[in-house]
Order: sequence, then C-alpha cells, then structure tokens
Amino acid sequence: MRQIADHLKLVANVPVRNIGTIAGNLVLKHKHNEFDSDVFLLLETVGAVLTIMDSSVHAVTVSPVEFLKLDMNHKLITQVMLRPLEPTYKFMSYKIMPRAKNVHAIVNAGFLFNLSSDGNGTVVERPNIVYGGINPSFVHATATESYLDGKDLFTQETLNGLMDSLEQEIQPDHVLPDMTPEYRKGLTKSLIYKCLLNLAAERVKSENKSGGTTLHRSVSSGVQTFQTDPSLYPLNQPIPKIEALVQWEAEYINDRPVIPGELFGAFVKTTIGNGTILSIDPSDALVRAPHTGVVKFYGAEDIPGKNSVIPYPTAFTLEKEELFCSGKVLYWGQPVGIIIAATRELANKAASKVKIEYSNVSKPVIHLSEVIDNERESWRIDSGHRKETRDNREEINSGETTHVAKGIFKLGFQYHFTMETITVQCIPTEDGIQIFASTMWMDLIQRGVSDVLAIPQNSIDVVVRRMGGGYGIKITRPNFAAAGCALAAMDLGRPVRMVMTMEANMEVFGKRAEVFTTYEAGVDDGGTIQYLKADLYENVGSSTNDPNGDLALSGIKNGYDESKWSVVAKDVRTNTPSSAYMRGPGTNEGIASIEYIMEHIANVVKKDPTEVRINNIPKDSPILVLFDAIKKSGDYDKRRTSLNEFNKVAQVCAYILGVPLDLVSIKASNTLTAANDIATGGSITSESCCYVSH
Repeated sequence: MRQIADHLKLVANVPVRNIGTIAGNLVLKHKHNEFDSDVFLLLETVGAVLTIMDSSVHAVTVSPVEFLKLDMNHKLITQVMLRPLEPTYKFMSYKIMPRAKNVHAIVNAGFLFNLSSDGNGTVVERPNIVYGGINPSFVHATATESYLDGKDLFTQETLNGLMDSLEQEIQPDHVLPDMTPEYRKGLTKSLIYKCLLNLAAERVKSENKSGGTTLHRSVSSGVQTFQTDPSLYPLNQPIPKIEALVQWEAEYINDRPVIPGELFGAFVKTTIGNGTILSIDPSDALVRAPHTGVVKFYGAEDIPGKNSVIPYPTAFTLEKEELFCSGKVLYWGQPVGIIIAATRELANKAASKVKIEYSNVSKPVIHLSEVIDNERESWRIDSGHRKETRDNREEINSGETTHVAKGIFKLGFQYHFTMETITVQCIPTEDGIQIFASTMWMDLIQRGVSDVLAIPQNSIDVVVRRMGGGYGIKITRPNFAAAGCALAAMDLGRPVRMVMTMEANMEVFGKRAEVFTTYEAGVDDGGTIQYLKADLYENVGSSTNDPNGDLALSGIKNGYDESKWSVVAKDVRTNTPSSAYMRGPGTNEGIASIEYIMEHIANVVKKDPTEVRINNIPKDSPILVLFDAIKKSGDYDKRRTSLNEFNKVAQVCAYILGVPLDLVSIKASNTLTAANDIATGGSITSESCCYVSH
C-alpha cells in the first residue's frame, strides 16, 4: 500500500487529488483508452477487482482491464477491492514524466512478481507486466509475462530473453506531441531492468546497485554565514522573520471573506481607440434590476467630486486622468463607468451589455513607428517633457572619427503578469470608508478617492496587508478600481469589491513603455565614441504619468564616458492606456538602447564587443577592474578564440562554395567522416577543415 500511495502522489497535484475520485479517474480511462491513467495501471498490476452496479441494483465484479470493455451506460463503480498478497509477491511501479508535477506520464509501468520462497528468484506464476503510454489498446505485455513464468528471474539468459520479448511485443504508436516510439520502447526496457536490479538486491554488483533505487530529492535548504556585532543588538541581530512566527497563511485582498450584502463591480469600457462618446445606454444591462442581480450603473455624471482619479503633481504623476471618460476617447478599453451587481460574474456580464454610441471615430495610433517622421502626428511628441543629457548638441567634439554607426533600436511593450490583478474591497464605515487595496502607494489612493468623492482624506482608511505582485503597475493604476468601488459603496451603503479579470487588467491599464531610439555614433578605429546623437522616444500612452525620461537618461549612461554624447528623451502620446512603471522603468530601456548601440559599433569597426565596451568606459572607472576579473574567471579570451576558429570553417566553406552562410551546418565529428585522424590541437583542426573546404 505504501508503494501505491507514493505513486499516487505523482498524479496531478494536491488540489486535484483532493477533489478527484478513483472511480472518476477510471471512468475517464474508460472513455479515453489513450489516457495513461496511473490509477488504472496500479489497480490492474496488483489484481484489483471492481464492483459495477447497474440501475436495477445488479452487481458484477470485473478486473480493471475487463472494465474497459463494459458498456457503462446507467452503471456505477461502487467498490474497488485489493486482494491480500503474500510476502513472496514483489510489487514495483514507475512513472516517467517530463516534469515532476501536473503532467501525464511519458511511460508508466507496474510489475508484480510472485517469487519462490527459497530465495532463488524463480517466478512461480505468471507475473503482471503492465505499461501505459504505449498505445490505446496496450495494457499487459502478455508474451513477456508468459515467457517469464517459471524462469529464474536473475540469470543473464532470462534477462536477454526478456529484452528480446519486449523488443518484439512493445510497439508504441506515434501521436504528437508524444515522445518518439523508439524512446518510449527504450523506457519500457529500462524500467523493468530497474525493477530487476531492485529485486535482485545482494546479487547485484555494487556498481550497479544504484540503478535499482528511485532517486529522492531532499527538501532544499540554504545557509548564510555572516558576521554581526553583538554590541549593536538587536540591530544586525540574526532573527527569524517576526511575521512568519505568527501568521498561519498569507492573506491577500481576495482571501478576505465576502461580507453579507457585499456587491461586485466591473468597468464598462470603450470599444474604440480614438473618437468621442455621444451617449451611454446601460438599459440592457439593467433590465429588471435588481431582480436579476444587477444593481446600478455609475458614469462620469454620477461623480460627486472631481472626475480626476490621479492626484498631481507628484514625483510620479504629472497630469489629470479621468476616472470615467466624459467625452474624448483616448484609448480602446478606457473606463466609461462601472456596473454593480450581486456577483463578479454578473457584473462582468452586465458590463458587456452597456451600449455606447460614438462620433468622430478615427484610426487609433498605437505604435511609435506611426508617429516618428510623420508630420501629421508630430503633435503627439510632447516637447514639454523633453529630457536631455546636454544643453547644446552641436557642441560635441567629434574627435578622430573614422567610422559611423547609424540605426534604430526598438523595444516593444511588456505586460505585468502579476499573481493578483488589480483588486480592491471598499467598506462604508460610520465616519467614512475603509479601502482594502492591492496597491504600492496608499497615500495616492487616499488622495484620489478624496478628490472623486469630495470627502476629507481623514475619513478614508486605506489598508494593505500584502500584494500578489506589483512590479510597478500597482503604484498609480489601483486608483481607478479604488475610486470606482468607493463611489458605489458610499452611494449604496454596502461593501463593493472589484477583482479585475486578466483581460480587463490588460485593456484598462498600460504596460512597460514601448521604446524607439534613433542614433548616430561617430567612432575611431577602436570603437571609442567621438560623438553620439540619439533620440529616445517613449510611448507613454494616453498620459505622461509614471514618467520615464530622467530614468531612461540615467540608464543609457550605464557606466560609460558620456562626455561626447547628446541624448534626448521624448515622450510620445498614443491611443493606448497610460504606460505604467515596470521593473527598472526607464533604466531598462536606456541600458538596452546603449548596449544595442555598442554592439552595432563593434560590428562596424570589426572588433570584439567587449573590447569596444572597455574602450568607452572611463579609464579610472572601477568597472574596468570588474570586467578584467570576469574575463579571467570565465576564461573569456581563450573561449573567444575558439569560437572564432569554429565560425571560420563555416565562413570559408560558404565563401568557396559561393552559398549563403546560413546554408552551412556544422556536424559532429565521427570516425566515418574523419578516419585515421590525428589529435586536435594548436588550431590544426580548424585549419584542416578550412583546407578540406577549399
């Protein structure tokens, strides 16, 4: 039973095993014979008996393999019985998987042998050899079972015969994306050999014993050793995380229980990216409300305070953003209101029924490539938020310029896949409202809700226990959900919760800003920059909040000598949601831009990119020490030389044959193509291969 229990731990995962049933798994196997059911395999291997009862309460008993052939219409599995086995029976089972959890077997196997009590290893009755993952009709290796009956299991002769029998009997099918038949057949042989090594115990040579055991990974652990100063305790005193000693489990916003009378909200969103709203008609969503569970719709005209959800100016906010669109549509998915209903599902469904009529609809501008060098859209480049590394671009000293690298670098949007979407729970209190929010900036929510509701900030209590990932999007964007739900909660006098779907989260809120960098770099023969003129455009979306310009300029420097650079960061407005900070905002885009430029320079001057980078770092920079240490520890120069020699052969071959380089492939060496060879060394192999190509 212990071995069966251990094998069942490899099935799916804990929640699935807690919900699923043995009978349910067997019925799934009955309907889909190709399903590699571990439950079926285990029960068939140990000789279990199933009791099947029909609607007339007539019961029959069958084996698991017989069960697959039964008509199960109006029938139930009522009992699974395991027969007791004598100590002479030896049971082993295995499951080979692409990963440790949540995946079907590539091949699974179960073996049951009844061996003689004298310890000689004689198989005293026909064994059970069961495999899954072969083909839909395969269960028992019947020919191999017959072959082993009465044989001494641990002789070389028996082993050879066993493998020959499996070679003939096991014929896996090939249905993508399954592993190849050859591989799966090899697994069947390997698993029964592993079983025999385990059963043979002391008969096996010491170097082969580990082949019979199952590898078990222990719990991962780590140790940190560091010095402390006891005179400063409790400062710098090593202690367990205080919160960890008292908490039972981490509670997030969505773990908070539903309060009696609590309602749910969902944004009603625009379905165009550029135009004007003529009217909003929620009547289809509110038909027979509240009997359908839909309670109310709120739009811009229902806001008692300001229709401005983002307080400004602050370090991260520069301008107004409407809670609900009042006319001019800035992007597809912009909130125009909020629907309140009894359940989250009802709210989301009702929100999709609200009708919006538009005028002046025009094609939205999404990407930077649609704006740059397009005079009609040049107004979108916000000169008011222009950032520069120097005052006068023309003052750059060009120096000894021998090469010019000129080009464009593009970096697309990147979405924040947080574990928990934007979510909030608003609860009216006797002196205001309490807001449980998944936010990185409580004060901004407090101020934003105060502006929208026209109530004092001290009547708004924002609570954050923890977030399911923020990554930057939860700095300013949670204000929308908080203000929308607070508006409804204060009006209705009932708690309101919003748990945004992943789709709504991606539609309403922005991503990491798209980047489009144009550049021209004049360099000397060593790749040292004599002048650099670059314009770094950032797609800020519908607003300039969460500004990136200064951050991008700090990132583009990246430790290099920028004394001869002129880099300008420019915000560009598009018909997309306002871009949101994301993990290294601005600096990531800046670093990516300059490193792309360095690679381009290296290609132009035909130098190693690492050498070009070193040539552009100030001579007194400690980064050079780090560069040198990394090069030495990684044996960089030797590996670079080997790489160049390796690539040289392909280049020579392409040149001699007059074909594109991508048509030349490198094959492994073997004694058929390189018979009677001599030892490789001193670049002789590369030179010889080049000679042969010639």
